[in-house]
Amino acid sequence: MILKQYYLGCLAHASYLIADPTTKVAALVDPQRDIDHYLEEAAALDLSIQHVFLTHFHADFLAGHIEVQKKTGAKIYLGRAANAEYTFHGLKDGDVISLGEVELRILETPGHTPEGICLLVAENAEAKPSAILTGDTLFIGDVGRPDLLASVGVTAEDLAGMLYDSIHQKILPLPDSVVIYPAHGAGSSCGKNISSETFARLGDQREVNPMLQPMSKDAFVEKLTANMAPAPPYFSYDAQLNKQNRPTLDENLEKTLKPLSLEDTMRLGNTGAVLLDVHTADEYAKNHMFGTVNIGLQGSFATWVGTMLDPKTPIVIIADPGREQEAATRLGRIGFDSIAGYLDGGMNALKERDDLVRSYQRSTPESLAQALDSDQPPLVIDVRTLAEWNDTHIEGSLHIPLPELEARMREIPKDRDLIALCRSGYRSSIASSMLERHGFTSVTDAEGGILAWTAYHVGAGPQ
Repeated sequence: MILKQYYLGCLAHASYLIADPTTKVAALVDPQRDIDHYLEEAAALDLSIQHVFLTHFHADFLAGHIEVQKKTGAKIYLGRAANAEYTFHGLKDGDVISLGEVELRILETPGHTPEGICLLVAENAEAKPSAILTGDTLFIGDVGRPDLLASVGVTAEDLAGMLYDSIHQKILPLPDSVVIYPAHGAGSSCGKNISSETFARLGDQREVNPMLQPMSKDAFVEKLTANMAPAPPYFSYDAQLNKQNRPTLDENLEKTLKPLSLEDTMRLGNTGAVLLDVHTADEYAKNHMFGTVNIGLQGSFATWVGTMLDPKTPIVIIADPGREQEAATRLGRIGFDSIAGYLDGGMNALKERDDLVRSYQRSTPESLAQALDSDQPPLVIDVRTLAEWNDTHIEGSLHIPLPELEARMREIPKDRDLIALCRSGYRSSIASSMLERHGFTSVTDAEGGILAWTAYHVGAGPQ
């Protein structure tokens, strides 16, 4: 059989193509919204994509099931507990989808969400399953978080209990040889301690996955629900959007991705649009338009856009010419479709408008150390998580995790020089751009973050 994993690092998202090499019938599982690479692979292998599965309503990305259905005519499959606006086939325990000899056998596995399913993959009707696609039910090194439905009245404790039953009654009885293929890897907010491995044998996970160790249901629920970091704000938006019959990515890009003059860009910015600069932190520091927010394409772009911006607020993209499509596509991967356009020419459009251009010198570890030892030291705004802060921080810094920065601007003095700090210099550039946007006039960020600081300044640690 054909079983291929596609891994999208910026969202720590894994999707799958499964096919029968004889009949050439193929299925996609949890596809991303931009689907051209699946279609190209299928064409190269002479496959017909006839089925598309969502293991659950994903919260961290907008899935490509609508795009696949419209391009290929494939049937959409969800767990039978799902409710959606579009036509789908509801699946229950024991259902089998045949691709020819290759079979996909369904397990209902509520827990991460009530409608969750897993897919067992077998070479033929007589064969034992060789793989299981677990969605967000079971990760490598972890299990799915159970707290994403609190807003609709389903408690984390109830879902954690369901997840315990799903794992112990449906997955752990499977042979050790079964290979686990989850929907996410390290860096995803859908779990707490997901491994960087993207697949593993069930037998190996029995030994090393902390959540698969022998314990009572009560102990499992307590462990799973303890110290759960807040979910990014866009998660509830995407989970609902994955239930809706909405425009495809191509349809939205054709409608929204249009060049804008500087005057139109300024007008949109003055009427509430976000001017989103997607350059690197170094490029942004050297040359940017006043009033923009910097979230660079080179990092976890979509996740931080979804954390810091409102999905319904219009966005104007400011990028190097030729990179606007990439930025808009990556916005579309999380359902941020309210794109008003892009600044035609990027920063070249401001060549004659020095009054609109800002820059600052990023603080090196050496210059930061010197500044902190001066008579008028700057205030370091540490935008890392609480766990990172507790591990090590600079004495006298103000800790405001980046997702809380917008709401806590009043805590920051206007009469101090400010230096934003994170782990490596990505989040701090987001923070410095937002501080400048809110009227703070003496702002920079720490190049290389706390990693560079600790390497230079031996002795920095918990204060």
